[in-house]
Amino acid sequence: MALAHINGIQELDILRKAYAESGSTLERVLTELGLIEIRSPESDDILVQLRKDLTIDSYLFIRPFRQDILSILRNTRKPLAVLIASWESVYNEVSLSF
Repeated sequence: MALAHINGIQELDILRKAYAESGSTLERVLTELGLIEIRSPESDDILVQLRKDLTIDSYLFIRPFRQDILSILRNTRKPLAVLIASWESVYNEVSLSF
């Protein structure tokens, strides 16, 4: 995700490789967010996978990455991204219980 912030689309090949080789849901989510942020040509497919990953392990991302996740999703202006970002109220409710 940091590579996407710093160098943008120039990091497409590296992010694609990191995505393919991700060893955990956390690694995959962070790489997915980077690819979405740089407007990767595969971003529609990546959004579908991101939705699944966040559904499976969302508790891992509640605190440290919530604002990054929501910001990147809102900036894409894609319908599925907006739907995923609408889960913010769920994240807020869950974070209050921790």
